[in-house]
Amino acid sequence: MMRYERRDTFRTGVIGLTIVVLVAAASTSVRSLPLLGGDRSFVAEVADAAGLRVGDDVMTHGVVIGRVSAMELDGDHVDVTFHVDGAARLGSRTTMAVSTATVLGTRVVQLTSDGPGTLEPGSVIPRERTEVPYDLTSALDDLTRAAQDIDTGRLADSLRAVNDVLEQTPSELAPAVEGVGRLSRTIAARDEQLESLLRKADAVSGVLADRSEAIGRLIADVDVILGELVTRRRTVETLFANVTTLSRSLERVVVDNEETLGPALADTEEALSVLARNRQNIGQAIESLAPYITELGEAVASGPFFSSYITNLLPAQMIEPALRTALGDAGIPYPAKKGAR
Repeated sequence: MMRYERRDTFRTGVIGLTIVVLVAAASTSVRSLPLLGGDRSFVAEVADAAGLRVGDDVMTHGVVIGRVSAMELDGDHVDVTFHVDGAARLGSRTTMAVSTATVLGTRVVQLTSDGPGTLEPGSVIPRERTEVPYDLTSALDDLTRAAQDIDTGRLADSLRAVNDVLEQTPSELAPAVEGVGRLSRTIAARDEQLESLLRKADAVSGVLADRSEAIGRLIADVDVILGELVTRRRTVETLFANVTTLSRSLERVVVDNEETLGPALADTEEALSVLARNRQNIGQAIESLAPYITELGEAVASGPFFSSYITNLLPAQMIEPALRTALGDAGIPYPAKKGAR
C-alpha cells in the first residue's frame, strides 16, 4: 500500500510540473496568438527606411498605439512590420507616413485611419498609401542633375562679386545681420506656437470655405441693406427739407400775425393763471359734483321724464287751484289729467 502511494505521488508531481511549465510558456506567448492576443500585425511598403528603426513608436492622432517590430528590404522598397493594440480602429484604406518626432531625428510611424470597414490583421499597406520624409535616391539624382547644369565659372565670379560687396559694406550691416539672427532664433523658439497658430488659421480658412455660400448670401443681404439705407437717407433728407420749409413758413405767419397773436397769448396766459389760482376750488367742486351727478342719474333714469321729490311742500290738492290760476294768468295751459276729455 505504501509503495503504491509513493508511486502515485511521484506521478502527480511530474504531471503538475509539466502543467506549470506549459502555463508559463503559454503566458509568455499568448499575445502572439491571433485569436487571443490584443495586438494586430500589419506590413507597410515604403520607398525608403528614412531612418526608421525597430522599436520606434506607431502613433495615430498623437497617441502611441504600437511599435515597429521588423524591417526587411524587398526589391525596390522596404517592408515595415508593426504591431497595433486591439483598441485602435483602422479603416480599410489606412495610410502610413514616416515622420520626425524630435529635433534629434527620432522617427515615428503616423497612421491615418481612412475608408470603410476595418483593416484586417496581416494586411499590407501598399506603397501608394505610404509616405516618407524624403527619398534619398531621388534627392541625390536631383542634386546630380542640378550640379551638372551649374556654370562653375559664373559661380566663381558671383562669389567674388559678393565678397567684394561684403568688404565694402558699412558697419551697420553686422547689427542688422545679428538682428536677423535673433529674429530667427525667436521664431525657432516659438515653433510650437507658430505651428498652433498656423493650424488654427487653417481651421478658420476651412470654416470660411465651408461657409462660403452663407458668406456670399450675407454680403448680398448687406448690399440690400445698404441700398435701403441710401433710399431712406434720401427720404430723411427730403423730410428735413420739408421741416425747414415749414419752420420758415411758420416764422413768416408769426411775424405777419404778431399783433393778433400777442394779445391772444396774453389772454391765454391770464386764463391759465386764473385756473392755477383756483385749482384747489376746482378740485373741491369736482369732488362735490360726484354725489349730485349720482342723484341726477337716478332722477332721469326712471323713464322719459324727470322724477324728483321736494320736502316741506303742501299737498297737491291744496295748491292745485292756486297753481292752475297762476298758469292761466301767465297764458300757460294747465296740463290735463290722463283719461279727461
